[in-house]
Amino acid sequence: MSGNGHLTAEQVHSKLDHPIVDADGHWVEFPPVFAEKMRKVGGDLAADGFLKAMGTTREALSMTVAERRHKRIGQFAFWARQAENTLDRATAMMPKLLYDRLHELDLDFVIVYPTAGLRFPRIQDDATRRAVIRA
Repeated sequence: MSGNGHLTAEQVHSKLDHPIVDADGHWVEFPPVFAEKMRKVGGDLAADGFLKAMGTTREALSMTVAERRHKRIGQFAFWARQAENTLDRATAMMPKLLYDRLHELDLDFVIVYPTAGLRFPRIQDDATRRAVIRA
């Protein structure tokens, strides 16, 4: 039991007769490195479009609620890029490290999606959106 009277994740896991699957894992890309990889595949349009798309969170967070409301911009997930625990941050950014730590997380299998990819369909310019998604 944990200190709060609940079973720990390891205790719950040991009582199950099936694997634990995280079907909504997110790979947190490191934009400077990821952009250069995209530049090699899709050229400047893809890399620059990727970096611009990644900057939308910072832009939105610099606006007041009234400005976001006026421009119909929702609240971005600023909490998704934790930084206090560097090992956890690194785990979210390096799929091999996540794989190596699955036992610590009491997970048997994970399906990992690129987090940045969630914003690509919202890139307004058709040529840029296509270049970014292709890369």
